[in-house]
Amino acid sequence: GSLDEKRSKSLLGLKRTDIRIVTRLFTGHCLLKHHLSKIGLADDTICRLCGHHDESSKHILCECPALSARRFMTFGKFFSEPKDMGDVKLIPSFTKHLKIDF
Repeated sequence: GSLDEKRSKSLLGLKRTDIRIVTRLFTGHCLLKHHLSKIGLADDTICRLCGHHDESSKHILCECPALSARRFMTFGKFFSEPKDMGDVKLIPSFTKHLKIDF
C-alpha cells in the first residue's frame, strides 16, 4: 500500500485524543504560534522552544534543534522531512512532554 494508506491504518488504531493530536499537527490547525499568529492570537511566530524559527508543525516535528534528541529517541533521526513521518503512532509520544496543547 501507499504511505497514505499506511498512515490511515496507523491513525485509526490510535486513541481518540491521539488522533486529535496527529490530525491537528498534520493540518497545522493547532496551538502552535504559526497558526495562532494567522488567527490573531499571537504577536509573533518565533518558536518558543528554540527561539529562532517559525513555530509550525513541520518545524516541531522535523526541524526544531531543541527537539533533536527527542526526535532521535522517538523516530531514529535528529532531523527529518514530513514524508518520513510514516508511523503516526509515534507522534503523540513525541509531543507528550512539550507542554503545548495541540
